Amino acid sequence: MKFTDEAKVLWDQLSDEDQKAWTSNIHCQKCRTGIEGDKFNASVYEGNLALFHECICGNKEVRLIDVTMQDQKAIDDDFEAWKQAKLKARAEKEKGQA
Repeated sequence: MKFTDEAKVLWDQLSDEDQKAWTSNIHCQKCRTGIEGDKFNASVYEGNLALFHECICGNKEVRLIDVTMQDQKAIDDDFEAWKQAKLKARAEKEKGQA
């Protein structure tokens, strides 16, 4: 991977496990071709670490990574609340149809 100096600082804040998760098992959203994790360019975009890649099909993609744990915790909590509400609504709908 190629990093800007600022991006390298943010990347190094991630654990090895998180770095691997962000750069493995990735596929182009257009043609589904596998993307190798070392083929990314990294810079900072609006305060977030941004991993850029251009696929062989010409599709350009970016992965934005929020490296601040506090912000990530808020995102995770919001997702968990959404998921619980969705499960509750589904159960109520199924109960109403029975």
